Amino acid sequence: MKSKISQSVNIIRDDNRKIDYYVTPNAKKTANEIFENFNRRTHSFNLIGSFGTGKSSFLWALEKSLKDNLNYFNTPFNGKTDFVKIVGDYQSLKSAL
Repeated sequence: MKSKISQSVNIIRDDNRKIDYYVTPNAKKTANEIFENFNRRTHSFNLIGSFGTGKSSFLWALEKSLKDNLNYFNTPFNGKTDFVKIVGDYQSLKSAL
């Protein structure tokens, strides 16, 4: 039996890629907390987790829900968002921006 290798998601490289994303209860809870806190004027969030736990996949699905109207998360902000994507690199933040 051949095993299927799942490549990690990169929010820049995979921007236009179709990914089979499955919304977990934890992902749904996290997205709802972001939306609720955003409405309370908290516009900065930290997403922390171990390697391979789905942080980039979550961000990919969140962006698709917000920007492209794909229905991963029930969001009140469809089409009204901008994204600045930064991934880990050996350059200054100033250069990345």
